[in-house]
Amino acid sequence: MPSKTAPLPVPGAPRDGAPALDPVTRARLWGNPCWFAFRFNYLAKYYNVPLYGWVRRRYGLTRPEYIVVHGLGLCECATARDLSISYGFPKNTLSRAIHNLVRRGLIERAARKDDRRSFHLRLTAQGRAVYDEALPFFIQMQDDMLRALSPPEREQLSVLLAKVVLDTFTWSPKGVAIKEGPRAAWDTALSAYPHAPDGYNQYFDIATSGATVLLSTKIERYDIPHRTVWIKGEKLVFDLIVSTISPDQLYDNCYGALPYIGRDFHKIVLPVEHVFPEHVYFLYYANDERFTRLVEYKKFTLHKSPTTLIGMEIPSMNGKYYPLPMKSALAQAARYHDDMPRDVYSLGRHGSYRYAIDIDDCIEQAMAMAEQVKAGGGEHPVPGAKWR
Repeated sequence: MPSKTAPLPVPGAPRDGAPALDPVTRARLWGNPCWFAFRFNYLAKYYNVPLYGWVRRRYGLTRPEYIVVHGLGLCECATARDLSISYGFPKNTLSRAIHNLVRRGLIERAARKDDRRSFHLRLTAQGRAVYDEALPFFIQMQDDMLRALSPPEREQLSVLLAKVVLDTFTWSPKGVAIKEGPRAAWDTALSAYPHAPDGYNQYFDIATSGATVLLSTKIERYDIPHRTVWIKGEKLVFDLIVSTISPDQLYDNCYGALPYIGRDFHKIVLPVEHVFPEHVYFLYYANDERFTRLVEYKKFTLHKSPTTLIGMEIPSMNGKYYPLPMKSALAQAARYHDDMPRDVYSLGRHGSYRYAIDIDDCIEQAMAMAEQVKAGGGEHPVPGAKWR
């Protein structure tokens, strides 16, 4: 939630006799509660624009092309993904830049032994010459920007900026959220988890109050068109059926079994109170590790103990546990949904055949379904258009 605290007085306003600024710039820099971010952007403009203009005139390189050269000059070897994450350019922009640099002989690509889908990038001798020649101009521009500060002030500024940079991982997901393409990140909401030791159980107790709940019960046969099931040999007909299982099971796989990627789940107990750093709940891996995620559950539950539990998730074809539906089978799932009669609903990650449905979405679907039922039903077996 945005802060309601009145902004602090903006420090550093120019005194009489300082260089004149236009009214808009003066307001942005000294009449602005967001003074840090706008002053930082102001300085970056006067650093980047002339330097990258000079790079284009001198070497015929665009800014994305030169940042690849600069990045590889600093760290010797990197992947396109590393550069995209660090500099914040879209992957397709850097792909074009890398292609042009390879064509001009400034960088070279080498296949990775551990992952044939990506390449290590390195500067060629010609690319190193460009980096070595250009670097002094970047250093000189930085010295010009900092000439108003004494050496101790420069050191203090460096320490303070480092502190701000390192703190970005506590308020910005993974540093900077990628906003474009198939890996765009959602950082506009908070994830929540119940603190009760029994998790969501109390919610389900409230939700099922007054209902007859049959636990450990297997449905032996379905006749969905007639809203009929058989349990322990008894035929039961219902006015309303709400299913949260995969829709192919309701129709005996008549259009084929819907595919899922499941999860093998490994539990690791370690003899320390915490393993992950503060404010870190998940660790995601996208390289050649078999597992995709590690989770330290105490961070969610706030459980107190001298040991900690780490969960390791490994994608597998073990069935429909923690299911990931296949995009290629969405049309197949839609055929099952289209066959469902009025007053049969299919909810949740399985029932909707959508991965992006979590417990809060299930609750929202249930509320949307209730509104449909009150209105006479019949809109769609998957409540909520955004999940279809």
